[in-house]
Amino acid sequence: MIRFAFICPMFVLFSVKLFAQTTLNINGEVFNEKNIAIGQANIILKTKTDSIIAFTTTNDKGFFQLTTSNQTKQFILEVRSLGFEKQKIELQNEQSKVNLHFVLKASTILLEPVNVISKTAAVKINNDTTTYKVSEFLSGGEDVVEDILKKLPGIEVNDNGKITYKGKEITKVLIEGDDLFSNDYQIGTKNIKSAIISEVQAIENYTDNSKLAGLAKSNESVLNLKVKNNVKNKPNLSAAIGYGVNDSYDADINLIGISKTVKYFLQGSTNNIGINPTPFDYYTFQNNTPELQDIADLQKKLINLYYTLPVLKPQRGYINNTKFASGNIVFKPTKKVTITGNNNFYADKLNFTETSNTLFSGLQDNFNFIENQKIKKSPILGGGYIKILVDLSKKNNIAFHTDYNAENTHGMSGLDANYGTYSSVLLDKNYVIKEKIDYTSRLSSNSALTLNLNLFKANQVQNYTLNPGLQVIDSTLAQNEQIIKLKNKGIELRASYFLKQGLISQSLDLQLARNTSNIGSQLYYSELDNQNALNYTVSNLHVGYINTLNLNKLKLSAGLTYNIKEAVDENQISPALKARINYFAPTINFDYTLNEYDKLASNFSYDQSLPLATDLLPNYLLTDNRTLSKGLYAINPQSTKSLILTFIHADLFNQFIYYLTFIYVDNNMAYGNAQTINFNYFINDRIIVPGTKNYILAVSFSKYLPFISSTIKYTSNLSWFKFYNQINSSPLKENIAFNNGQKLELKSGFISWLNFELGGKYLYNKFKTNFPAYTNNNTNIESYFNLLIKPSDKLFISIINEQYFTNVGQNNPDRYFFMDLNLRFTAKRISYKIIGNNLLNNQFYNTKMITGNSITYERNGLLPAKLLLEVEYRFM
Repeated sequence: MIRFAFICPMFVLFSVKLFAQTTLNINGEVFNEKNIAIGQANIILKTKTDSIIAFTTTNDKGFFQLTTSNQTKQFILEVRSLGFEKQKIELQNEQSKVNLHFVLKASTILLEPVNVISKTAAVKINNDTTTYKVSEFLSGGEDVVEDILKKLPGIEVNDNGKITYKGKEITKVLIEGDDLFSNDYQIGTKNIKSAIISEVQAIENYTDNSKLAGLAKSNESVLNLKVKNNVKNKPNLSAAIGYGVNDSYDADINLIGISKTVKYFLQGSTNNIGINPTPFDYYTFQNNTPELQDIADLQKKLINLYYTLPVLKPQRGYINNTKFASGNIVFKPTKKVTITGNNNFYADKLNFTETSNTLFSGLQDNFNFIENQKIKKSPILGGGYIKILVDLSKKNNIAFHTDYNAENTHGMSGLDANYGTYSSVLLDKNYVIKEKIDYTSRLSSNSALTLNLNLFKANQVQNYTLNPGLQVIDSTLAQNEQIIKLKNKGIELRASYFLKQGLISQSLDLQLARNTSNIGSQLYYSELDNQNALNYTVSNLHVGYINTLNLNKLKLSAGLTYNIKEAVDENQISPALKARINYFAPTINFDYTLNEYDKLASNFSYDQSLPLATDLLPNYLLTDNRTLSKGLYAINPQSTKSLILTFIHADLFNQFIYYLTFIYVDNNMAYGNAQTINFNYFINDRIIVPGTKNYILAVSFSKYLPFISSTIKYTSNLSWFKFYNQINSSPLKENIAFNNGQKLELKSGFISWLNFELGGKYLYNKFKTNFPAYTNNNTNIESYFNLLIKPSDKLFISIINEQYFTNVGQNNPDRYFFMDLNLRFTAKRISYKIIGNNLLNNQFYNTKMITGNSITYERNGLLPAKLLLEVEYRFM
């Protein structure tokens, strides 16, 4: 706490000095003697001692803009362009804004051949593409691409490897312009070595279909990795192996090749030190990429042996034996054919321990439930993606896609509780196959047509055994067993027409979809056989029209769709189990560019949906080993309204970026089974309840501070949730949750042997329920201080310190300290590493979870201390 208290005033002093500075805005234009604008002219702002302060280039209209907060009293502004004589003028830092006009004369001086060495700008912006020169942002400790991305202004990487750019989610990471990883981009960012990357490009409004270029800008943002020239056209292999105390081990091998004809990346790794090289979340084993999200929704598990570890970074709780392998390739046998293939395999053995004390209230009786639980999971997952793209002509192409995913998870749980000792076993087998055909025809320079066919098939089998039986059923019984078989299949046809006339872009969309689900559920105990069968079909007809106005600074898009949706339980006759809705759904998008750096955007949408089959099945067994529960069996539509407002300021040259986002989401009802509202709040039953209202205000700020050669980052997230829950027949409860998250970081970039990273995170949660009337406040604080030491080009040392203070303000707050060590010595192609994780050997972590019915205090086992020696060799 003393260290954290010292850091905070330092941040305040830095902030005061930052905002006390005078900002000078320089606007100008560059023309030749014939009054023709000169594009891509270099504009350099220097001190009188020739130190470069800022750099930019003119656009196609000859315009440029520079902003500086430097306290120098006199500047030199230099204008250069190939074939013209250089011009420079002197500026006084006595005003806030300067407008300049330059006329460059053609150069007629003949020069002898010379070698010119220039320092390329760290950041370049060209329309929708921002290019980062990687070498300008490195401090020496970067091992893989993800480590680079964390250093780049405007790019954020969370603990699970998800990437955002200017607050917007990145959907793909390309290699030299090709999509090598599809939606599993974390395979690349977590495993490709940083040493081979020269540039990172952030591309906004990206479209991967060349036949649609120029017709309609997408809202997709991607990253493109540029590799060094000496890496191309030859295989690059690196391998590492390490072993140490407490049987800690780590081994990794990867091979990458880049050429015009073929690009490939092969990777294999295994470790038990908490490193996650996969795109999967260790707790859920799900890959939550956008393309696979619909698969996850349709394959919701009715039974799950869950484990959570809130607040702490994920690697602190991974007690694992990970094995992961992947193969990725883009092959272009001809100019007209591109074949993309991805395959990955993941296996693990996870051991979790948990002790909890739960106080239930609001039911007929108040009671405590004390349990000691050991959970073992052995997941085996495999998946892949194959795409064949054929250019039929200059105007037509066709693509064939196949996605496939398979899961086989064996889960065991041993539980000592108030009412005896239980053991439970879950066998979960699941596979998903998606087939897709896309055809695109560029009808003319301003119109195009796309046709899509999607087929979907999934099968999931869950076998859950609880021994002995639940006391709430019959205490004399020895065993309960539940078997669930869930099958899904679907088809979707879609046609889209695009037309652009001048400043107006239009699109017309027609979609037909049908999904059929079959669930068979059997619960056995004694001689009583409880069975459920559900054959459920959801159909959808969608007709949509979008009109977009593209002006110089304004983009206004308005859309209206008409939808007919129908859901039927084919085993039932009652009208209550059938539903049909038809409605209009509007969408409005507004983007306004205020100037070169500032942009305002808004989005409003409205939609309705019908429940999935997994939302309706009654009489399932909860895996918390406490009760049987019946869901509310009905087909009710859910409507959703959302409003998003965003303001973005992005001056990447000066590394000054901030954005403000307001989100409002209103659902008229909700379906849930242990649905996570926030890491502290859960809906504990599969029920249909009144909807939720969410208000979220997010703020992010990033600024490079030249006077201390450091970047400061600040993020704030305020959210207010209103939702309902109940357990069995208890009264419906209204719950209100308020969450306040604040994060402040400062990372140095000294060109010296020592750098630092320090920061803090504040989390405040307030939970209130109306029945019984209850309010709880919970505060957690996290701080870290990392030292990055580079005595020479061959030696690098990082010391990572994390501190957590939980339940702050209560009688017995908990404190946790973690320390990691990474020492690397490099001699040519070989590196020797000493890796230490969790060296202070924290063995347990305490948490508190709150619902409208209960308060649970938990004690969770953590990753034990790991220390090992690793040797890495790079064959390049």
